[in-house]
Amino acid sequence: MASATVPPRNCGPLSVGSRHFIIKADQIRCTTAKTDAKAYLVSRRKPRGYSCRDYTGSKMTFRCNKGIKVFFAIRR
Repeated sequence: MASATVPPRNCGPLSVGSRHFIIKADQIRCTTAKTDAKAYLVSRRKPRGYSCRDYTGSKMTFRCNKGIKVFFAIRR
């Protein structure tokens, strides 16, 4: 029997400078996701082992993943 897909958890708002984002995470803790997202948004520093992709022309700012572990930011 296949397991149900679960949408990413909403980790809440994050402000970087004057920009506001909503952080979402799947298979990792929200505190980790928010810390890593802030580091990525400020200095493009990605966590060890993660690959990150930036998006333009979309509400989604970036998405980082390491296997099934995913976190991303949506512009507000």
